[in-house]
Amino acid sequence: MSVWGNSLVKQRRPRKSPSSSRVTPPKRRRSAAKPKKSSRQAKPADSEALKARQDRYAEALQLYERALGALQGRDFQTAGTTFKQLIDQFPEERELHERSRLYLLVCERESQPPPPPPQTLEERIYAATLAINAGSSEEAIQYLTAAAEQEPENDHIYYMLAVAHALRAEIQTAVEHLRHAIELNSENRLRAAQEPDFDPLRSDEWFLTAIANPGQHASSRLSN
Repeated sequence: MSVWGNSLVKQRRPRKSPSSSRVTPPKRRRSAAKPKKSSRQAKPADSEALKARQDRYAEALQLYERALGALQGRDFQTAGTTFKQLIDQFPEERELHERSRLYLLVCERESQPPPPPPQTLEERIYAATLAINAGSSEEAIQYLTAAAEQEPENDHIYYMLAVAHALRAEIQTAVEHLRHAIELNSENRLRAAQEPDFDPLRSDEWFLTAIANPGQHASSRLSN
């Protein structure tokens, strides 16, 4: 064995101390993802409650349509009774309640007996005034004609007759009544000159003559 061979000494790698060695922790295994909670499924009790709610609404709607049909047929008594039944039996149906109360007022108003026709002079003049304000000049003429038969020297009646006929564009008749009203009371001349209901007569010569010189023209009364 050669000397060279004996001098070769195998050098060992120094061992690392336990404290100097780096220990790599084992990787954590990811746990399987938990399934997301699904939306809460309706319980049988909820389904039954929903169905019961739908059934009650359908029943209320059927009652409402029955009442509305009676109202359209002008059977106000049946309609009013049915609307009241709907309000009492279905307090949760607020939307139907609002409509039902409005229609119920119509039923109550229409179910009232018509007022008796006016009999006294004051009642007929008042009814004629309401009719003129409502645009029912023909109805007003009927009341005023009857009132003129009761009191033929009442200038206010003839003045109102002139207004009613003017609103119907019956110029000549309106002027005749106005002339008579002025003859009975000269204050009606100034009143007529300022009356907006006589605007359709402003360009009529008879009207201008009547309010200018009422005393110079004979009155031609209309037969009532």
